[in-house]
Amino acid sequence: MSNVPERSMGEPINENALHGSHMAFTELLETNIAVIQQRIKSEKLHIKYFTVGETAKTEVAVVYMSDRVKQNVLVRVEHRIANLKVDYMFNKKVVIDTLTDKGGGAHFFTTRVTERYDSFASELMQGKVGVIVDNNPFGVTMPTTFWEGFFGSDDYFSDDFRGYRLWRVLGFMLASFLPGLFIAFACHHYDYALKIMPKTFEHKSALPYIIQVAVSLIIYHNLSDIVQRINRYLIFFIALLAANTIGPIATEAKLIDPIVVFVMALSTVASLQNKARFAQLQWTLCWTTIFGGYLFGFKGVAIPAAIAFIWALCLRSFGEAYLKPGELLDNIFLRGDLRKLINKRKP
Repeated sequence: MSNVPERSMGEPINENALHGSHMAFTELLETNIAVIQQRIKSEKLHIKYFTVGETAKTEVAVVYMSDRVKQNVLVRVEHRIANLKVDYMFNKKVVIDTLTDKGGGAHFFTTRVTERYDSFASELMQGKVGVIVDNNPFGVTMPTTFWEGFFGSDDYFSDDFRGYRLWRVLGFMLASFLPGLFIAFACHHYDYALKIMPKTFEHKSALPYIIQVAVSLIIYHNLSDIVQRINRYLIFFIALLAANTIGPIATEAKLIDPIVVFVMALSTVASLQNKARFAQLQWTLCWTTIFGGYLFGFKGVAIPAAIAFIWALCLRSFGEAYLKPGELLDNIFLRGDLRKLINKRKP
């Protein structure tokens, strides 16, 4: 294994941080395990190996702190991996689907995927179980909660907290509900909208608001997807093209109203804050609230939001509550002294 070529250890792609470590997982399991052992120098760090695949064998490592891990979670993880029957496993999605509790579907993930060694090690020190798969540059930890999707590495490496997590929660709300609220307000309370902001809500386009919002949403999200897949040097060209042609020409031709451009641009930018964790949930809530707001007004926005809340409230992540209201205060609005937080998590 030591002679197997591997790429140099680079920076995280989706979890960049201004402070702290800039080391990301590589594809070689041996290297990843060595880095974790270097970070956590303790005899309590345990590693158990499994081999998955009938034809092509893939090694999987289960990592945990023996004095902190919850045994019921560890038993569940080991049982699911030991009973994973596949011909081969080259994709991380196989492992994630195996470990994720089925109740959340594609919208609520009961496991957390990270590219960062420091995040992975920190999760282990909190008593969680970690899984690393050979040939995959990531680590998976469990159990997790809904609010942990808003956590970032910079939160713990900087004294300049400034409510970053709160802004991520706000970004989630804007991405999920802003277009639907706009449609509900513009379509069911248009006269009132004209009274308070006549110039803003002056309807100049020949297309109804629902069509403008739907088409804009598709265009913006397609642009977002394209930007992630193309050469980074072309990103500036696409940004200039979109800013100087698509928006101005569409408004001048009265295909779309300026207020719709503003609302959809703000919603799309906000969606990028939590795209790695909540992309599918944001997308589903956005579309359902748009059509709900168009048909039933603000009630049509509230119903999908209530369904999502009840769904998350009923979910369990390896036997633990997925939506913990107490974490909203402890970890989103406030972040206490790190020494107290670290000692609080000791067994």
